[in-house]
Amino acid sequence: MNVKSFLQKRKYELLLIALIQHLYIGIVVSDMPFYTEILWPINMVILGLASVGVFIEKGKLKNIIKNVLTIETVI
Repeated sequence: MNVKSFLQKRKYELLLIALIQHLYIGIVVSDMPFYTEILWPINMVILGLASVGVFIEKGKLKNIIKNVLTIETVI
């Protein structure tokens, strides 16, 4: 099974797990400088990768919008 088919098959489950993890990680981690400098960027990458599955096989315009928003988020 390749990554694309895995993301296509489990896209909403992965996105839900990533969103719940992002929502509740602040409760578990008490060191805020560590969280903001290390964990938050990692969380954003995980959330971004999980959300890519939702856009697989959508229209070309939706994929362009997703790519533009991803680039703006990184910048």
